[in-house]
Amino acid sequence: MPVNSSTTNGHGPYGLPQPGPPPAHAARDRPAGLTRTLLWVAGTDPGKVETRTERYRAAGTGMFVVLIALVAAGSLILYLQTVIGALHTWFIVPALIWGVIVFQVDRMILIEPNYGRLDRAESLADQNIVNRRVIVTRSGPPVNGSEKGHEDGWLAVPPPSADRGSGVSRVGVYVLRFAMALAIAYLVSEALVLMIFRPEVDQELTRNGDVAFERDIAALAATEADALLPRIQTLRTEIADLDADLAQKKRVVDEARANYNGEADGTSGTGVRGSGPQTRAEWENLTRAQRIHDTALADRDNRARLNSTEIQNLTVLWAELRTPTSGAVNELRESPRGKALYAQTHGQAGWLAREQAFADFQQRTSNATVHSVPWVIRALFVLVDLLPLTMKLLNIRTLYGRRVRDEAQLLRYEDRLRHVSAMRRAGEKAALADHAMNVAARLDYDSRETYYRTRADHLGRQP
Repeated sequence: MPVNSSTTNGHGPYGLPQPGPPPAHAARDRPAGLTRTLLWVAGTDPGKVETRTERYRAAGTGMFVVLIALVAAGSLILYLQTVIGALHTWFIVPALIWGVIVFQVDRMILIEPNYGRLDRAESLADQNIVNRRVIVTRSGPPVNGSEKGHEDGWLAVPPPSADRGSGVSRVGVYVLRFAMALAIAYLVSEALVLMIFRPEVDQELTRNGDVAFERDIAALAATEADALLPRIQTLRTEIADLDADLAQKKRVVDEARANYNGEADGTSGTGVRGSGPQTRAEWENLTRAQRIHDTALADRDNRARLNSTEIQNLTVLWAELRTPTSGAVNELRESPRGKALYAQTHGQAGWLAREQAFADFQQRTSNATVHSVPWVIRALFVLVDLLPLTMKLLNIRTLYGRRVRDEAQLLRYEDRLRHVSAMRRAGEKAALADHAMNVAARLDYDSRETYYRTRADHLGRQP
């Protein structure tokens, strides 16, 4: 027989017992405002928390969610300060946004219910439906008052819905939260480690800055030294050119002297020995060439002395620039360009520079604490950040978790019964409509048949 959809005597739909009144201690143990807020944060329904132990546990979980969000916001401020190198008031805005994101993610994980296998409740409902002979027909009305309809008119009970995808989606959310916790723990722990070892990191940064500054100064000194070489070569070329010009003038003097001697002793020129006009002319040529040569020689000696002095000074300067501890390099350090290089190598260090400095410090020390503290801090942050997820996984075995699951099973059981009852009523309604249509068609056929038969009898009657 069909299932009765409403009964009395303290029972709800389908004969199921209605929830009784709350226990007498419920009003006395009503949680305070702060506790109710923490229960809301933890995604816990206060109406389903009957014991104080469960309430304390849920409130503690909500407090953990709030504290983790605050830690996330403060950690972002610390991270930004480490990366940028200074503390600014605008850090509060991204810190609040990040804290709200972490808070909402953790709260959504806690709120997500675990109803168990709802298809089991559906299977139980289907089994009870079959035992109560809740049978629906759709092709015709009951025959001879029996409950059974036409053989091809049975409406099979639909199979229960499967909820297999919920577990997969839940695992995906948990894996995503775990990856998020690892990323947060790594970044924040790095910033905290840099803050803990800040004196050592600053010393390493200064050391690295000094090394970089000396490297840049050496490169600058080498550039300055290389710039001296063309000048030295130019000075040497000038001396060589003066020597070549002086040699040319010396050949002119020698030629003029040979002409004069030949004219004087009659071996060349006019061939007349003595001091005639031609001899005096050759003497004047010799005197003029000698004067030009002497002037060029004096100019060459003066220029060669100056160039040699400058070459010597430049050579000494080149050698000093190649020596890191020389006075020339020290002067280069104190020059504007040297000061600019110092400011560049010893400026504000960013996050990557501090990470490199700490890595260099770890390589230079064998202290086990220096190598173990970063991993301990990372593990601590991962554990703290995963507390809401851990509490969610442990909540399945608690009294509150079982209540939520049992309530969901009961609701799904009732929904399944209502669904099948609605399908039965729809099938009966469709079958009655089909039956009424068949009856109307039969009546119409009988009426027309009677009319045509009566009409034929009238035409066949004799007057």
